[in-house]
Amino acid sequence: MCPVAPRVVKYDEFMQITNRGQIEDYIMYKAFVISTIAYYLLVAVQGDCSSDKDKGTETCGSTQSIRWYFNQKKFRCMAFTYLGCGGNGNNYITYDKCQTCSPADGPTCLSAAFSPPPPRPAGSGSLGPRWCKTVGCPTGYECQNGGMTSQCCNSTTENWFKEAENPKCKDGQTALQLGGHTIVADSCSDLSCPEGHYCETTNQLFAKCC
Repeated sequence: MCPVAPRVVKYDEFMQITNRGQIEDYIMYKAFVISTIAYYLLVAVQGDCSSDKDKGTETCGSTQSIRWYFNQKKFRCMAFTYLGCGGNGNNYITYDKCQTCSPADGPTCLSAAFSPPPPRPAGSGSLGPRWCKTVGCPTGYECQNGGMTSQCCNSTTENWFKEAENPKCKDGQTALQLGGHTIVADSCSDLSCPEGHYCETTNQLFAKCC
């Protein structure tokens, strides 16, 4: 007689029918919290990587230019128009130099700072670190795998990050690049696009020169 495969229990049902694995859940939750704290500590010890964006001033007569800074909430290097004078150390001439601020493994949900993940279902710790691949996620969330565990992430906000990675503008034209990297800013107020280009708001979190 062939063995019967275990039934896969989905997220909503799992939340209702089980109280198993509470210890395992606590351990997995602690691992998620510790990894997040470790990330912020790493950024903090890197000094200027944790400074806020500073566009500087125009008082010294230097010309404006596109620079990069590391955005802690978005876990990526963002472009901005540097006015030429002052500012702070979180200001890099090239994208690659800015990338020295980026840890090898960021958070499971890129959207975590803008849309916190929902609570994990009770007993999911017994399913291992990739638990949401088995039980799924509530409506409006998608399962993402991080370095240590998986997590249900807000689908809308995750898609905003994917749109930022897309080298195309909304009309299908290729967005402006600098040093082989698409110029992506937090908003059009941070970006003065060169002649022949205009700033396009990609979504609520990103903008590009098109």
